[in-house]
Amino acid sequence: MAKLGIIHVGLPKTGTSTIQSALYENRQRLLSDHAMLYPGIAHNHTDSLHTMFAADPREHIQIMCQGTADDAEITRVQHRNRFEAFIENARQDWNTLIISAEGLSNFNPRQLASVKEWTSQYVDQWKILFWARHPIHFTTSNVQQMIRGGRTLESLRIKEAMPNFRGRLENLIQVFGKEAIDIQAFEKASQGNGGLVAAFCRQLGLDEHSTKVISSGAPVKNQSMSYVATMAINRLNLLRPLFIDGILNPTRTPDDANVLSRLPGPRFHLSPDMIEAVRSASCEDVRWLNRNFNLNLYTDILQTNAKCDERTADIPVEAIDALVIAISDLIRSVKAAEETARTFRQSKISRKIRNWMNYLFGRTIFDASRLRSDRLYAETGFELSTRPAPRVSSPPAP
Repeated sequence: MAKLGIIHVGLPKTGTSTIQSALYENRQRLLSDHAMLYPGIAHNHTDSLHTMFAADPREHIQIMCQGTADDAEITRVQHRNRFEAFIENARQDWNTLIISAEGLSNFNPRQLASVKEWTSQYVDQWKILFWARHPIHFTTSNVQQMIRGGRTLESLRIKEAMPNFRGRLENLIQVFGKEAIDIQAFEKASQGNGGLVAAFCRQLGLDEHSTKVISSGAPVKNQSMSYVATMAINRLNLLRPLFIDGILNPTRTPDDANVLSRLPGPRFHLSPDMIEAVRSASCEDVRWLNRNFNLNLYTDILQTNAKCDERTADIPVEAIDALVIAISDLIRSVKAAEETARTFRQSKISRKIRNWMNYLFGRTIFDASRLRSDRLYAETGFELSTRPAPRVSSPPAP
């Protein structure tokens, strides 16, 4: 019996994290009930596939700090061996291999051909699931993601964040053929019965019972950030770049953007000028998509009155700068305190010294929790929600 490879290539920002989480959590059900193998090496297969097939694995942000080219090659081999072992250990139990990696939508034809050649040892034919999204909404969401990854609005070229339907799809067509591509509109899927995950299950060909079971408990992942959160991370990236010469900035941690991303407020959106730039640059892209796949998507882009929300009033830059630096410093202090406390707890030291370190660690957590203050609200107009401050006893007697 011929085996099918279903490759979900995104686009990014089309509910991929939610879909991948549902596939991962239900991978045993998919295998036992439908003979579909979703490799459980990770929710998202992007990191592994990018490491395996990129010219230099260090191009990927997750392993940008890998070190030398030789170190990166070792990582490449490790990812490939692990992925192949997972597939081969389950080889007799499936007839459909499902791979979900939105990063593949950024691959060039040579890289895609390498993916096809590699998967051809397991499958005989391919189906490519491509999810489209309205260019303005896609770009808005993608800009936020790029800022979270260390970019700044000041350095971004808007075309970098746009969907580029034609460029991505032509690469896929060149390698897999047009007949292999199945396009789903994100907007239609999200509004349909059962939402994004249910729409994806139907693309897989699952029956309605399985579709309902898999989609019913799917959590929503990677929701949009607020305008304040996006601007705060943007300012932090300007003041303290996430990477310097390809190495993580020692004044940053991977967690500071995550903390800032939780700042509340109205959702981030593009300025009217940026929206118009996206609209005008997307017209031919949308025409090409509709013409080549017999679709009727995003026709409002072809009009000159694309809607946009009113721009949220700016918070003074000085207030944002002070806030993000304070939070960044506190997060680094917490991380350092955690590591120090862990080291001391594991070592053979006196109880008095261990108690003293526990006290210092508690003080750091307490200071971090006090970020929610009347002064902060007075200066910025918003509050940072935190859990109640922990009780910290007086320092132990020396």
